[in-house]
Amino acid sequence: MPDINMDVLKKIILITFIGVFSFCSTSAQSEIRDTLHSKIQDGEIIFGKLPNGLSYYIKPLSTPQDKMHLLFYVKAGFNHEETHQMDFSHAIEHLAFDGSLHFPKGISNNVELMNMLKMNDRDLGGTTGFDMTRFIFNAPPDNPEAVRVGLQWFKDIANNLKLSDKDIAKERGILRQEFIYSKGESLIDKYKMISSLFPCKKDYSYFFDHNKNFSQDSLRSFYNQWYRPDLMAVVIVGNLEEPEAMERQIEQVFASLPLNPKKINVRNCDSIFFNRPPQFVIESSQRRSLKAETPGKVTFDFFIRQPSLQEEIYSKEGMTNLLAFQLLVQIIDGRFKELTRKYNPSIEANAIDANKNLSLPQGIKISITTEKNKEMRDLKETFEVLHQLEKFGVSQQELNNVKREWLEIAQSGNPPGPKYWMDEIGKHFIKNEILIPDKQSFLTKWVEGISLEDYNSIILPFLAKRPEDIGVIVPQGHTALQYKESKVRGWIQKAFEQRVIPYYMPQVPVALMDSLQRNNLPKKAYLDKGKTKFGASELVLENGVKVILMPFEPAAGIYKDKVLINAINLKGASAYPAKDFFSAINAGSIIQNAGVGQYDKFMVERFLAATEINNVRPFIGYKESGINGISGVEDLEKMMGLIYLYFTEPRINRKAFKDWKTNQIKQYENPSYNLITTDFRNAIKDLTKDNYLPLVLGDRQLNGTKAYKGLRHTDAKNGLSIYKHIFGNARDFTFIISGDFNLKSVLPIVQKYLGNLPNTQLATVANRAKPVETVLPPGPATHQIAKPIYDMKGSNYALTYIKPTARNEDWKNHLKVEILATLSNLLVQSLRYEKGYSLYNFGVYGKFNKDMQRVEIIFELQGEPHELEQIREECKKIVENIKNGEIRQEFFDQALKKALHSNSTKLLRNHRNMKKRLYEFYRYNESWLDPVEIENYLKSLRMADIIKSSREIYKEDYQYEFVMGSNF
Repeated sequence: MPDINMDVLKKIILITFIGVFSFCSTSAQSEIRDTLHSKIQDGEIIFGKLPNGLSYYIKPLSTPQDKMHLLFYVKAGFNHEETHQMDFSHAIEHLAFDGSLHFPKGISNNVELMNMLKMNDRDLGGTTGFDMTRFIFNAPPDNPEAVRVGLQWFKDIANNLKLSDKDIAKERGILRQEFIYSKGESLIDKYKMISSLFPCKKDYSYFFDHNKNFSQDSLRSFYNQWYRPDLMAVVIVGNLEEPEAMERQIEQVFASLPLNPKKINVRNCDSIFFNRPPQFVIESSQRRSLKAETPGKVTFDFFIRQPSLQEEIYSKEGMTNLLAFQLLVQIIDGRFKELTRKYNPSIEANAIDANKNLSLPQGIKISITTEKNKEMRDLKETFEVLHQLEKFGVSQQELNNVKREWLEIAQSGNPPGPKYWMDEIGKHFIKNEILIPDKQSFLTKWVEGISLEDYNSIILPFLAKRPEDIGVIVPQGHTALQYKESKVRGWIQKAFEQRVIPYYMPQVPVALMDSLQRNNLPKKAYLDKGKTKFGASELVLENGVKVILMPFEPAAGIYKDKVLINAINLKGASAYPAKDFFSAINAGSIIQNAGVGQYDKFMVERFLAATEINNVRPFIGYKESGINGISGVEDLEKMMGLIYLYFTEPRINRKAFKDWKTNQIKQYENPSYNLITTDFRNAIKDLTKDNYLPLVLGDRQLNGTKAYKGLRHTDAKNGLSIYKHIFGNARDFTFIISGDFNLKSVLPIVQKYLGNLPNTQLATVANRAKPVETVLPPGPATHQIAKPIYDMKGSNYALTYIKPTARNEDWKNHLKVEILATLSNLLVQSLRYEKGYSLYNFGVYGKFNKDMQRVEIIFELQGEPHELEQIREECKKIVENIKNGEIRQEFFDQALKKALHSNSTKLLRNHRNMKKRLYEFYRYNESWLDPVEIENYLKSLRMADIIKSSREIYKEDYQYEFVMGSNF
């Protein structure tokens, strides 16, 4: 190892630098900013730069961590590509997992290596952004060999990737599939407009042609040009007893990377943007919309540039100005939401931080979607909101609200964990943002102390600006295609010339139930049924409502400090005429959209905004109904009051129903889920006679084209009638309440609200749906699913095994199914990483379908149509290999390790998993198992046990195949 020249290395561990920096003048700060790349204001982070230019950051954490986080940054992203290099940075990210000098067969599917290092495929990752590519290697703590391997992989990425013809050819198809899966086609209009407004951005309407035709040598040239040590950084975050030893190890591994003497021209895309004239672009939309229901709408995107924020990220003052700006964007967006908080609005408006949310240059992006012939009115109304803010500033209540929200988030991450430090270090390396000790504490004090007068003074320069850049997306044939720039800017100017009055916060209910209502709810008696072996108290209230109270201290994770409510009723849409199926299953969301009691949904939303109450949703499924909710302990009584109103005073009206229907169509046209996958799975459920709605976050929900087509069969009046019949008979409900609460404090709330839920004694609805046959004909069977109503460029294939089981199926068999599915999934990964098929969204999942009383293992793959038949044969070959025992031990070991992790005591005490266990215990009469018993059984399993299970499940009689988008 060569001696480290500290002058060249520029290693700095600054302890006193903060005090110096804080008292610097503006000119001195400028001077410091120029050298900030080699200086970090943090006494706890070790930063260094090797002679070849490679940077490194080491952040020791004192709190125990499950992982040692290794990251590798390269300042090469989408912004660094020329037009003929579209998606090259992304392709290199993929290729880093395929093959390199020390990992010739790639690292992702190296199960033997992952087992040896006590890791799995989820510990590896990569992301590509506009200005960087990042690789992740999460090693177990106290595992020096894993750290060594991670650093070696990073070094291979730096200059020893194979980039073979075969690997590049494979990745073309995978990148196509990722583009399809991530809804890239639906965003092409946006990509096209952004490429016109912002330098360095690409027009992805040419993605498929470019992907097919780009030169492999040009991809290699991109790699050789940008993957150089002076554009790279290694980051280590975790429990480090000897950070200096880690520093020496980094130097040993990376010092031999050759210095690239050739100067590279790095475009400053933000600077180009800020220094060019304002832009105006109109694009004709290429998307097909559901024009019968949603007449052509025009979308305006306005960008208000904020270059000062870009220039000030190097100082503390700049940091607080940036936070003030981010809070302002929240306030603007809140006012826009109030502007559109009415049923059937002609306008949708939102404001977002363009840099934080879209990785665009610093500024505000305002999006306005408006109906035909209402463009001028809606734009003027929207920009009057900004005029009002500029003239009068924000109100004390608005500032208090955003401060409270920010402080709650900051306090939930105190002390800062690995993610915080990885993000902060990444921003320092990529953007040169200031990195100071205890940044959260500094910003917290600023947020707590800032006065309304000082805040309004800070934000006034932001509000004084007008939109410089305007992009308009217009449906084909729309008159707005002829709009002139002067006309649109004239509308904006008129909005700022209008007389405006001070803003008054909308009325917010003090309570959803008035005091008289609440006082007239007496505490009802209950029958104490005792405690279960796992600590839950079981009660039956006077009205027949069954209540399960599970006070416990959840393990760290989501919902740790929350109270969760899950109510179950074993009656659903199947109890009513088949013609009313969609009316029934949509009733819950229709009512939620209408509101409860004397308040519409907008007043309910305003009330809930000041609480910790979330996701209170009634639902009706196929053979189950219920309501779920989340709240802080302090807000539990308010949540109970809302639940009481959903049972006793649901609202519905024509305007709210029309609004709900319009929103459902919008969600279908711009889904938050993958539409192709959802439609494929819905079709499989129909063909396998599974009428149960998917369980999504505790609710039974139907999405996709099936839900969209069901809108025409949804009658609000019939839905309300069914809803009232189900929720009007409280005795049919079991309420499961879990969290870290005091039993004696919660019990009176339960008696008051749940004890007074009604039993209306309505007669059973006549002409209920006929029982549906659920027994499948024996396989093997193949099903060609009709192409959807939209274009799809890929094919979806599923090889499914469905085995009926007894109602009281042994829990041990469930675990074996879990391991068999995981083992199958590990083997299927080889189709991408070893066989080279163009697969991105693919895998194997298995479960015991408790609704249908059957085991299901599904091989599901989305790929290229011309590869379908080969993929089909490969999947069947994997099945046969498992049945014949022709699999390596390390694959079984990895599958068993994953099962042990997912069933560990710590994870089972996570609140989300506790909710799931309680639900399954009371919904399906599942056994309540001791985690130690589960662990002992899993450890007793051998590969022979799983092979035996595979022979029982992977039979032709249970085999069903499905394809959508291609023919067998």
